[in-house]
Amino acid sequence: MITVRLFASLRERAGVQEIRVEMKGRATLSLLLDRLETRYPFIKETRSNILRSVNGSYAGEEVDLHDSDVVALMPPVSGG
Repeated sequence: MITVRLFASLRERAGVQEIRVEMKGRATLSLLLDRLETRYPFIKETRSNILRSVNGSYAGEEVDLHDSDVVALMPPVSGG
């Protein structure tokens, strides 16, 4: 399972700090976000501005994911 950690306002809106997602077949960050949008519509609203990292490194949406990966989703920081 892929672990998705939410930070700041994303965590508040979802009501959880962490989401575990099982992905079948090829998994990319883009496909993971598509799946999360169905349960958490605010992700779609803010998707273009969300900062993303996979295993501690910033990543684009087409990066491949594996079962043990940890994805972090963070809202952009304003003013800084």
